[in-house]
Amino acid sequence: MWVGGDVHGPVVVGDRNITVTGDRSVVTVVEAGRRPEPRLRGDATLLPRRPEGMFGRTQQLGVLAEVVSRGGSVQVHGEAGVGKSTLLREAAHTLSGQGRTVVYVPTTGRDAEDVLQEVFEACYDTGGYRPGRTELRRLLAAVEVCLLVDDLEFPAGELELVMNTVAAATVVFTAREPSPWSEGQAFQLAGFARDDAFALLERGLNRPLYARELPAAQALWEATRGVPLRLVRAAALAGRPGGTGELPKPAELDSLLPAIVETLDPAERDVAAVLALAGANGVDGRALVALVPDGLAAACRRLAAFGVSVPTERGHRLAPDTGPELADALRPAPAELAALADRLRAWFAEPDREPADITEHAGLVAGLADALVAADRARDAVALTRAAAPRAALALRMAAWGRILDRGKAAAERAGDRRGLAYFTHELAVRDLVTGRRVAAAAGMAAAVALWRELGDHDQADLTEQTQQALDPGLTAPDPVTADPGAAAPDTASMMSPPGTGGVEHAGIAGAGKAGLGLTGKLVLGGGLVAVAAGGTAFGLRTAGADTVPVHLRVDTGVISVQMPGEPEGRCVRAPSRTNCTTVIKPAKGKRGPVAVQPDGPLPTGVRFVYYGCDQGPAAASCTVRADREKTVCITTTSPRDASARQECARRTPPGPNARPAPPTGVPLEVIVAAGWAAGVSIDVPGQPYCPNTPARGAVVFSCRFVVPAGTTARLTARRRDRHPTLADHLQDTGSVRLALIGCDDISNPLETPAVATCTVTVRTGRVLCLEETGMRNICSAVAAGQWPKLPATPPPGFTPGPYSSPPPG
Repeated sequence: MWVGGDVHGPVVVGDRNITVTGDRSVVTVVEAGRRPEPRLRGDATLLPRRPEGMFGRTQQLGVLAEVVSRGGSVQVHGEAGVGKSTLLREAAHTLSGQGRTVVYVPTTGRDAEDVLQEVFEACYDTGGYRPGRTELRRLLAAVEVCLLVDDLEFPAGELELVMNTVAAATVVFTAREPSPWSEGQAFQLAGFARDDAFALLERGLNRPLYARELPAAQALWEATRGVPLRLVRAAALAGRPGGTGELPKPAELDSLLPAIVETLDPAERDVAAVLALAGANGVDGRALVALVPDGLAAACRRLAAFGVSVPTERGHRLAPDTGPELADALRPAPAELAALADRLRAWFAEPDREPADITEHAGLVAGLADALVAADRARDAVALTRAAAPRAALALRMAAWGRILDRGKAAAERAGDRRGLAYFTHELAVRDLVTGRRVAAAAGMAAAVALWRELGDHDQADLTEQTQQALDPGLTAPDPVTADPGAAAPDTASMMSPPGTGGVEHAGIAGAGKAGLGLTGKLVLGGGLVAVAAGGTAFGLRTAGADTVPVHLRVDTGVISVQMPGEPEGRCVRAPSRTNCTTVIKPAKGKRGPVAVQPDGPLPTGVRFVYYGCDQGPAAASCTVRADREKTVCITTTSPRDASARQECARRTPPGPNARPAPPTGVPLEVIVAAGWAAGVSIDVPGQPYCPNTPARGAVVFSCRFVVPAGTTARLTARRRDRHPTLADHLQDTGSVRLALIGCDDISNPLETPAVATCTVTVRTGRVLCLEETGMRNICSAVAAGQWPKLPATPPPGFTPGPYSSPPPG
């Protein structure tokens, strides 16, 4: 489609026309009456690749089909590796076979607006057009499709945006955690039943289970909770060539993946290394052929059989429960990273390559660029991102395009490539302009103009200035040296954060997310600190003569890989889901502004950023800094894996002028176990151990205590023993015993799952729960009423003791 003349690569975003060339993008206003007019497609069906050999989910498929037939929407949640994506892909084909118009959209690596663009392009026959938010809502409001969205881990605001925009659609989506969306039906996808779990083990072993193996298989089923991915790994390790053939013990489950990786052959390691660089986005099968040409098909089959990778709708990705340690173990050498970048650039340049092929691999481009920069091959990273960016713009996926541009800009800064820096700075300003971030666009264009004039490219500088003035004569960048640091522009927050992230306060995005492999982000500066780099350079403008002070920026976390402004001090480590780096900026003395890490996706559940060395004091949820003297700002997270980093940040930084007593990063959660039939209690918070039910001699009740990050929504599970530890044989009857967790926000029905009690609870202050046998004596009610003579432990300060309401005896 051409709008505004016969030129190369035009696309339309809202009322802006973008002409994309290899050198730069030019933005003009679409003339009245020239905006594209989309037309509904006759068939909007968009199906994923059907999973092979799925079993054990007939009942769940039936539930989904029944709810959809009534016009209701469904959210399916469950832990990593339980099979949510596989179920959704199979459901897409099942529902399509029933005559429904199914649109399947994976969300990994996309924001809410990119997901809606996918839906728009599936439903409407148009090319090169991305409607504005209001127009998009008008176009999709009455479209009646069955929308299947995989891995929908958006903050509440973005989730509401999606649901409100596709108001007439029936939506089925998956997520790890229950979403705050209040409409429709939600159900948890649990692991396999015992018989299905045994069948999966037999398929992995390629033989039936022997009678002597049944106790070991039973133990594995219980320890894995029937999660298919973990069972696949157990069978793969037992059945590998040269192995003992024995099923692993439950205590060995956590070491299965490292053990399997040690057995990979060179082709398998090459494929796994590429998938690790791509992170949760995965890699298209066609791209894998270009990147790993030898032994690819067999390697992919074996990686899936080992539970190292999982198939996607177009290719493969690493299994969802892999962590940064695996990525580190698979990291290629610098020369091989550069060779991968060359092969990927060549694949992007093939004549039949579509713009969507580039944005589908934004995760791979970003991960490979990060690895190249960390390996001192920044110029290779610039070449890769520079090759990908122009065609990525044509795909109209703004989050993916921005991710590539961010990595290119960071690589150009590290390589000292001023021309590359000018290009990426300009393109980011264009992206900001068409997505409504006007202040950021003005600042970026001013920076690009200064860089091009420094390079002597006055034609490019003049074109940028003309574009800026033609679009909005009043759109200018604030003077980074003389602007009032205390008077931020009204849309400064939009400059720092995309819609839905809640500005620089991260509480809104730290809830129902998952930390997929390779979570990335960038450190953003605002106010008088905006884009000020080491050596007194602001927006690319020299500020020689200004009285500057050094501000050291340190990020230390094992949760996210963060791009940082400024000049590195010493060695910087930036790997998938890991950052340990210090840079320095030199703002004008007295300037003040916010500092914030802006992640590309949701943080793990219950995790948020914490800032040290800021005006707000230690362990603050947000950060503002005044450059009145040399100082250090240290940033980490509340994740258990960052415990030592928090201690180091506190050691490096003094309290701020507005410091308050630091809020606790963890709060206690206690479970009174008044059930001898209960084996123990587990909680899905990393770092918290399983609590076995081992009361002292003569005690009737027992206490489990966990410590969880404030604001966490935790899931607790208790399982019934096969045999009571103290009852006589003639009393060993489980038929009337049902377990129930009391005092939670949401509990399982003991009549439906008598042997397993689950509950979810959001912990903001200390809290006490109670586990009891509803078929025996309602001890929890007696505890709450003060009828029990003595609790097993005195609740610590901050606990909320009840009241509890116990279900009636079963």
